Amino acid sequence: MTLLRARSSQVMGMIMMKEPEPGQTQPSLLLRIRDGRLDESVRSGRRAREIYEHVLGAQPRLDSGRLGLISALSNTSEALREQGQFAAAVEPIEKAVEIARERARELPEDSDRQARLAATLSELAGVCRKLGRSTDAECHEREAAALRPKPGE
Repeated sequence: MTLLRARSSQVMGMIMMKEPEPGQTQPSLLLRIRDGRLDESVRSGRRAREIYEHVLGAQPRLDSGRLGLISALSNTSEALREQGQFAAAVEPIEKAVEIARERARELPEDSDRQARLAATLSELAGVCRKLGRSTDAECHEREAAALRPKPGE
């Protein structure tokens, strides 16, 4: 059971199979990023990823687990970008896009899922731009823009 121990209440709530509140993320990881403790943020994000992947191995359709994994991956990528490690930031955000895309396909009418995918694609576009992959960045931005609601909808 030690594998499932975590410091973040978000992670513990998910492990206990409790649905997180809407909009809830991993506050301790975000605070570390803002405090400038980026190495710790990367470690925490990677640890959260391991925990979520472990739980999802047993319950792959657990949506709160998939949301938590998207957040962990996104936060890890953000911390790596803040450190200037753009090449290392690609893998976690690409994985987050993959999961967000899967969720959006399952319920295409769910605007929250579409918005999550759009935001994650925008993050990936930012990483691609930093790496000089402007064609990829533009493609991801176009896809993200197509998912966002149009004014008046």
